[in-house]
Parts: sequence; C-alpha cells; structure tokens
Amino acid sequence: AARDLEGDIAASHAQSAASAAKSAQLAGELRGLREAEMALSEDVRRLRFEEAGTLRHEIDDQAAELRMAQNQAAEQERDRNRSADLLREELRQLRAEAAAASMMLHKSASAQSI
Repeated sequence: AARDLEGDIAASHAQSAASAAKSAQLAGELRGLREAEMALSEDVRRLRFEEAGTLRHEIDDQAAELRMAQNQAAEQERDRNRSADLLREELRQLRAEAAAASMMLHKSASAQSI
C-alpha cells in the first residue's frame, strides 16, 4: 500500500510538473499573443494616421484646384465685363455718330429745301 501511495505521489508530482510546464508554456504563448496584438494595434493606428494624412493632402489638393478654378472663373467674368463695357461704349459712340449724321442729313435736307 505504501508503494502504491508512493507511486500515486510520484505520479501526482509528475502531473504537477507537467501542469506547471504546460502553464508556463501557455503563459508564454499568451505573452506572445498580447505582444502581437499590441503590434497590430500600433500598425492599425499608424496606417489610420497615414491614411488620414493622405486624405488631408488629397483634400488640400482638391481645395487648391477649386480655388484655382474659382480664380479663373472670376478672371473670365472680369474679362467678359470689360468686353461688355467696351462694346457698350462702342455702341454709345456709334449711336452718337449716327445721331450726328442724321442731324447733318436733316439740316442738309432742310437747307436744300429752302
């Protein structure tokens, strides 16, 4: 019976040692998984930061393109307004010349009829 008890104790010690080894192995694996999770979290954070930076650059580029297009449109509008002003002035002059010619014709016709 004592030998059986000594065998049971030895088996229990062996099981305990195996459990301790397995526990140490699992703890090591858990540490590794936690480190990998932290590294992945850092990679995700870095990628999001880079993606946000890229998006910021794209938005800034598009905003600059929009400002350029707005400036070009404003310049074209100013050019059209200048052209319209010149055409109106030319039309005013032509009307004045036409009125003066009409008056001269009227005076000439009146003078010839007298």
